Amino acid sequence: MREKFNCPKFIIGYRLSPEEPYEDGITMTETLKLIRALVQKNIQYIHISQKDYFKKARRGEGKGIERLKLIHDITKNKVALIGVGGLKSEKNIYDALNTGFSEFIAVGMASILNPDFAILLKEGKGDKINLELDPNRPELYKIPKHLWEMCLEGQDWLPPIKGKNYNI
Repeated sequence: MREKFNCPKFIIGYRLSPEEPYEDGITMTETLKLIRALVQKNIQYIHISQKDYFKKARRGEGKGIERLKLIHDITKNKVALIGVGGLKSEKNIYDALNTGFSEFIAVGMASILNPDFAILLKEGKGDKINLELDPNRPELYKIPKHLWEMCLEGQDWLPPIKGKNYNI
């Protein structure tokens, strides 16, 4: 069966969140065990999704060290690593790139807040990047109605709303 997927035109990756905050949740020890197994498989990338790109391990192996660094130490030269986590500003993006913790960086909130995010970065217009959603200016965004309504509810996994305080 493995040979069936050994095709350069068919990319296979694995996306996961590395650690859970609950006492009985996944620890970095378990995550790193999974990563060690994954790099032995015929995959092209591992995508690590977390709220904060720079977050340090809380429990288990590597406690106190950045999660992405721990993972990259295993994946380096074996499989591409994609990191994501709260990167919204030009400075955040370049700080993340300069860590060397991942080969690629993904953005979520930044692209919701800025439909032209990549162009703004490419053209050096980081000062034009929106960091918060302006609820009175829906025309600035290309957000479908249902997602817009969810954004206005102020859930912490969606972009922060201008004028509201968040602990993100």
